[in-house]
Amino acid sequence: MTQEKKEEAEENLSDDRSNEPGKLQSPEQHSYAVFNAQTPQLSDILSSIAEVVWSRRADDNTLVYINDACEAVYGYTKEELTGTTGKLEHIHPDDRQRLKEEIKKTKATGRGEMEYRVYHKDGTLRHLYGHGILKKGVEGAPDLINGVSTDITRLRETEQKLKDINREMEHIFESINDSFIALDHNFNFTYINKEAARIYNIQKEDLLHKNLWKLFPQGRKLKFYTELHRAMTDQVSVHFEEFSPSANIWVSINAYPTKNGLAIYFSDVTEQRKLQEQLINEGQKLLSIINNTKDIIWAFDKDMNIISANQAYYDRVAYMTGGKDYAALTSDDFGSERVAKWTAYFNRAFSGETFYVVEEEVYKNETIFEEISFNPIRNNDGNITGISCFSRNITEQHKQLARIQEQNEKLSEIAWLQSHQVRGPVATILGLIPLFNYENPGDKNNIEILEMIRTTANQLDQNIKEVVNKARVV
Repeated sequence: MTQEKKEEAEENLSDDRSNEPGKLQSPEQHSYAVFNAQTPQLSDILSSIAEVVWSRRADDNTLVYINDACEAVYGYTKEELTGTTGKLEHIHPDDRQRLKEEIKKTKATGRGEMEYRVYHKDGTLRHLYGHGILKKGVEGAPDLINGVSTDITRLRETEQKLKDINREMEHIFESINDSFIALDHNFNFTYINKEAARIYNIQKEDLLHKNLWKLFPQGRKLKFYTELHRAMTDQVSVHFEEFSPSANIWVSINAYPTKNGLAIYFSDVTEQRKLQEQLINEGQKLLSIINNTKDIIWAFDKDMNIISANQAYYDRVAYMTGGKDYAALTSDDFGSERVAKWTAYFNRAFSGETFYVVEEEVYKNETIFEEISFNPIRNNDGNITGISCFSRNITEQHKQLARIQEQNEKLSEIAWLQSHQVRGPVATILGLIPLFNYENPGDKNNIEILEMIRTTANQLDQNIKEVVNKARVV
């Protein structure tokens, strides 16, 4: 081989583009193919492993040995490859120049390694990791580069999938409104999303791989320290709210143990806390108001647990049950009939109906009447979660209505008397008057007519007295 061809082989890994299998060109090349002289047992071993074992001449890059694994990795048999020189078209374009440089390095230093990509015979791309060692030839024999190439395609594909998953998870963590941090078992930061960095007004790079308690030593005196240690030590999830002096806000924290430490979600609940305090204050004012009324107010959930009630409610229950603790009440305390009736009311309300009923009760030895309203409680989704009830004493109104009803009945009776018992005699008198003989007052018929008028007038007077007496009662 001329010096010009040797340099060309070293620079380009061969300009031979033929796909035809080649043979060693001389007995000298055969004699220096180290692997051809190995024992059958060693050949069997090399043929059984998954890694590609190979040997190339260092001067012209001719392949003098390759094991059977080449067919799985490259798609070519060892007969197709032995005796050929490396073909650049099988190497990914982005890796060709690096491979040339690594071969030169191996010749110069005696050792080389790199990861590169090759095209399989079927067109798929494979990731390989190869390393070679230069073996000097003796007695004029050419130098050889002996090496092993490992197919790491699955490893790289798995790594890529993990990278994609990590990118997706990072995208999720960065897009959520809550803050998220991850800690290792030593409470060092391993991840911080942008919301967490924003809340604490600090760069993510200033937190990563640094200890939580060293960066925020004041946290050792707070619930943060005890609760996060409990989650880490006992491997349990914890939830708590606490004021963060570092950020000057109230935070709601959910911490979950993981294989590598803790995953912590937290959010700024300062406004909610302020609203909660305001609601508590307003609730106390409202409770003071409703406890000063004699009307009964209460609300309960679907499990019939009391959500809220005023003092008048508890006073009534205590009276009805002889002072029994409400928490221990059973249906037997109210009687089956009452329970059935009120259960029907509750079912109507839970079906979505708003209504009221009037109930007659005996309270403190006095019959009273109460108007009770039933109102479904709905959440933001419109689902019924409970019932609110309002009961007010309408005994006086009921009595007044009874009196009015009685008066109406009396008036109706008076009207009937007027229209029947008064109107009849009047009609009789009016009918007799035209029969009177005004031209001959002595007419004996006049006496009879006058007698009839007198009798009818007496009847009319009696009827009028009856109407007057009834009117006095009204």
